[in-house]
Amino acid sequence: MICSVHYDGVCTQLASPVGDHITKTLLTGVFYEKDLLAAIHKLDLPGIYLDVGAHVGNHAAFFAVHCPASRVIAFEPNPEILPYLRANAGIGFDVRGVAVHDQWKRALVDDATPGNHGMAHVVSAPDVLIHDEGVPCAGIDDFDFQDVAVIKIDVERCELPVLRSARKTLERDRPVIAAEAQTDELRDEIDEFLSPFGYARVPTRYCATPTYLWV
Repeated sequence: MICSVHYDGVCTQLASPVGDHITKTLLTGVFYEKDLLAAIHKLDLPGIYLDVGAHVGNHAAFFAVHCPASRVIAFEPNPEILPYLRANAGIGFDVRGVAVHDQWKRALVDDATPGNHGMAHVVSAPDVLIHDEGVPCAGIDDFDFQDVAVIKIDVERCELPVLRSARKTLERDRPVIAAEAQTDELRDEIDEFLSPFGYARVPTRYCATPTYLWV
């Protein structure tokens, strides 16, 4: 299904699966999580934008079209969603079909929530490496991106492994972090992890599922 979304006088068309939770928002003509995207847009940051847990590329497309990004990279391991993400890549972003994790080399994708592929998440399994099953994993620092301006993370409670995989990037580039934190405990753990790097959380809460900016 092709959805037409509008922002700042520009129409962007996104392929998205019929009946999916995010598709329903796109069909109203607006980007999913538009309040978070508007806040990032307002920062007007040049550099590389990373969309970790990209789904069909809603955030990646917004970054490519509406932000001063020199490059946008979308990370998504779910094989059910990757065809839609790759179809949307022509908007102006690159795709990495991997899960981002600081320890795992491969993982399984749990996509068991009917009608909501955005709830898919990766899980470890003892024999996944032995049988070469699942999807490959990699860390942010493994890619050696330069001049990263924004890292958006929505990976269903695996946000900390993503951040741990980006230590060098955090130290070097000090990108703005936009991360989902489903619980107050996870939010506080992200606070604690990022504090030694000099980050502070912006008080504003975004999105239906709590999401915050760290700068």
